[in-house]
Amino acid sequence: MNPVSLTIANSRAILTLTNSEQGNRLSLELLNSLGDALATLHDRSDYRAVTLRADGPHFCVGGSIDGFRAAESLPGHLAEILEAAHEVARQFAALPVPVISAIQGPAAGADIVIAAEQAVFRSGYPAIGLSPDMGTSFQVIRRAGPTFAMDFLMTNRPLSAGRALAARLVNEVVAPDALDSRTEEISGQLARMPRASLAAIKRLVNDPRSDLHEHLELEKSEIMA
Repeated sequence: MNPVSLTIANSRAILTLTNSEQGNRLSLELLNSLGDALATLHDRSDYRAVTLRADGPHFCVGGSIDGFRAAESLPGHLAEILEAAHEVARQFAALPVPVISAIQGPAAGADIVIAAEQAVFRSGYPAIGLSPDMGTSFQVIRRAGPTFAMDFLMTNRPLSAGRALAARLVNEVVAPDALDSRTEEISGQLARMPRASLAAIKRLVNDPRSDLHEHLELEKSEIMA
């Protein structure tokens, strides 16, 4: 069975991680399937919001440790995994519409993140002797600042949904039985917005420039485009 499914209807795209028996681990198979689904999204324009969700009690438990152990060449396998993972990160960032992540359970490692109350976040990297990938350090620094990023990424302490909200890693925390309906509500709101406007806002917010004058010029160019 394909570990990722993609559906598009009513101006909304839904990406679902379906390998719940293995906690939706980031295996090479899952990453490649996710990359294929994202490539399909980049080829289409009949949607205005993307929801990323997962079947089962876990959103994603991190990398596939079994895959690392079974690899004939660990450096070669790691390079292959990183190439696939970082391509997925680039494709998500390049989508011209908002991405909503619905996180219902433990997650290792979007634009808008809705978390269920029981969701737990953990860096995981020090436990396996690795450093962050898929833009994790970049996103944590941007959302929560370098002081929080140092603690979260280095200590490997679990982070509750409430603390993640306080640190601005997530946008909302809801009851477990309200996660799907709240995510669908936000997705529906975005699906009624002009696609070009959403794309411009995403580019402006993600622009790395901090100089006001340069950013004003960028805003001008987006409006006049």
